[in-house]
Amino acid sequence: MPLKNFAPIFALATKLGLPFTCHAGDSQGPDTVRDAMDFGAKRIGHGHHIADDEALCRRAVRDGVTLEICPTSNIQCQSQPSYAAHPAKRLLVAGLRVTINTDNMILSGIDLDIEYDHCLNDMGFSRADLVKMLHYSADAAFVSETERQALHAKIDAAQ
Repeated sequence: MPLKNFAPIFALATKLGLPFTCHAGDSQGPDTVRDAMDFGAKRIGHGHHIADDEALCRRAVRDGVTLEICPTSNIQCQSQPSYAAHPAKRLLVAGLRVTINTDNMILSGIDLDIEYDHCLNDMGFSRADLVKMLHYSADAAFVSETERQALHAKIDAAQ
C-alpha cells in the first residue's frame, strides 16, 4: 500500500509533535524513502535502497534521518543478495545514521548478537562502527531526553 494512503495520519502525527517511523526502501526503491521523508519521518524502517539515490542520501544526512537496517531480513526477503553486498556499511561511511535491527526475530530466527556478528564478520563493520550505530539508535529512540541520556551512558559504560 502506498505511503500516500497514510498522509492524513502522518499530518496528524506531525501536528501533534509525535515522531513516527515508516517502512520504506526495502523491497521498493528509493522513491518510497523520499515519500516517507516528505511526510516527515525521521526514522525509516529498512531504507537500504536509499543507496540507489545519491541525492536522497545527501538529503537524509542533512535532515538527520535514521535508517533501521535489518540485514538478515533483507537477505531472507531477497531485497539484498548477501551480507557482503548489503549497502549498510557504505551508507554509514557516507554519513547516514545507520542502525542495525532484527526486524522480526521469530520469523528471521536471529537476534541482535547474530546481526552484530554478521556486521563484524560479513559486512565490513568495525567495533567502533557498532558503537556509533548504537548511539544513533539511542538518538533515534522515541523516549524522553532523560531516558536517551541513560541509553548513551549504558553504551559508553559497556565499552
